[in-house]
Amino acid sequence: MIVNIERINLSYLSSSSFCFQLNVQAQDLGDPPLASTAQVTVNIIRNSFGPEFSPASYSENIDFDISVNQEITTVTAQDRDRNVSPDRHLGAVS
Repeated sequence: MIVNIERINLSYLSSSSFCFQLNVQAQDLGDPPLASTAQVTVNIIRNSFGPEFSPASYSENIDFDISVNQEITTVTAQDRDRNVSPDRHLGAVS
């Protein structure tokens, strides 16, 4: 597969954020080759504050033979830049 990326636009939205647009083209190696193009917009927002975990420390005992994709614990962090508090789930992965 061949992937071509071309930046077509860069816009400063404010002093703390900007976005840029890309044209992305993917082409396979078939005979004849087939291709498709998509426009991708990336928004960048600079954060003023780091995440704040609650509680500040986590400790879990994990069995040696834990199953893959089994949830181990849930952590919570406050994002003062976004005013949201999503839970993040941690688990065993292969």
